[in-house]
Amino acid sequence: MMTKSLCFSCLLIFFLLVVQMQKVSPTSNEGMIKLRVGVPKKDGFTQFLKVVWNSRENKYNVSGFCMDIFNAVVNKLTFKVSLQIEPYEFENTAATYDSLIQQVPTKYDVAVGDITIVANRSQFVDFTLPFTESGVRMLVSVQHGRQQTMWIFVQPFSWQLWLSILLISMLIGSVLLIMERNVQTLHEEHSSFKKQLTAITMLWFPLSQAVLPERKVVANNCSIFVLMVWLLLAFVLMQSYTANLTSILTLDQLQPSFLDVNDLRKGDHYVGYQAGSFVYDLLVQQLKFNPLKLKAYSTISSYHDALKLGSKKGGVTAIFDEVPYLNVFLQKVKSNYIIAGPTYRTGGFGFAFPLNSNLTAHFSRAILSVTQKHEFMEKIEKKYFGKSIEGPQISSASPSLTLHSFSGLFLITSISTLLALFVSETFWFWQRSILVIKEYCRRYFFHSPPPTQEIINQQMTTPSRPYYKKSLTF
Repeated sequence: MMTKSLCFSCLLIFFLLVVQMQKVSPTSNEGMIKLRVGVPKKDGFTQFLKVVWNSRENKYNVSGFCMDIFNAVVNKLTFKVSLQIEPYEFENTAATYDSLIQQVPTKYDVAVGDITIVANRSQFVDFTLPFTESGVRMLVSVQHGRQQTMWIFVQPFSWQLWLSILLISMLIGSVLLIMERNVQTLHEEHSSFKKQLTAITMLWFPLSQAVLPERKVVANNCSIFVLMVWLLLAFVLMQSYTANLTSILTLDQLQPSFLDVNDLRKGDHYVGYQAGSFVYDLLVQQLKFNPLKLKAYSTISSYHDALKLGSKKGGVTAIFDEVPYLNVFLQKVKSNYIIAGPTYRTGGFGFAFPLNSNLTAHFSRAILSVTQKHEFMEKIEKKYFGKSIEGPQISSASPSLTLHSFSGLFLITSISTLLALFVSETFWFWQRSILVIKEYCRRYFFHSPPPTQEIINQQMTTPSRPYYKKSLTF
């Protein structure tokens, strides 16, 4: 009995070792791991993967960005791998990337190509780490110029900036009103400024001085300083306003024809996507598009023709696809189309292995070694996509200047104004205190007759500096 139990245990251990080896190596011979590699064979976007039958060598030749990455990863492995390329035809409409990865492991040991890592696919296969970033965006036609309305003159500044200008004007007017409240001029021709600095004209006075500066408006030194700071701020704001308004009215500005997905969904618009891609499920399930309004395309030329025709002539208004494909399209077409709208994130491109395969970890570590070599990645990207893989994109940001652009200048103006107010009020307080002390000394020590109220008021309000008839000109 013990001998039988020992033999049974040995057989069980041997069987488990064979199963474990099968997980590591689907087909192994003399230390060489043989992998059946499934690659998508299609007509469009051959920059990523191109499969051509070689009749001389009686095999398929595979090239492209994804295949070069895969070959570089294989070379980084610590064991030898033999590859058997088996293409997956995309000629019929039923062929999709989802159906390709479902052939793993029954038909293929690994699926290689521009295969996007998404959640529902992870139920059938294990993905390696991504070797490129991705995401779904919208491609639409471009509009030249900007729609001009009767209120275009307010567009150079944002509403926050207009409100800030109003508040800083009120601050300047209030400070000037406080500092000039007790100042009187010595000549009749300068007596109008006190009437100007009232609570009603607190806002109007700084704005009027910025547009039409007047002579001999204020008499206090600190008031002159505050007015100079305000005029500097007003000069910068007016120059910026003029420059931005000129840009809006004269320059040809490119804008996407559509920015909101809701407008496409609610309107009578057709939308395109890449044939066999998971983008169809995203459009139907997440973005709630009508399936009858969706059209599948597979090549760059078909993208261009569909967008050129538009929905009314049998084409589409927009095309949703992953960013790498859209960048390739824009580099080929170069004009009249732009990427717009939000980005719907995905996991990027990766290689698909059977569930619980030990090869996934080995290939993921090799992918890290390859992608971290920036010179190698730039060389491959330049080979298949040109100088830059990034295509042109138009920002949807408003052309208005914001408060952030002038926040530093507003801060300096506010601090300078409050500091001048502090100095003016401090000087006025000490001047009044000295006059009270002098009056007390005359009354109780020198027994001089008390000064009249008119003399006291004149002493309190007379500027400390000598008055010059030729005042400061702005």
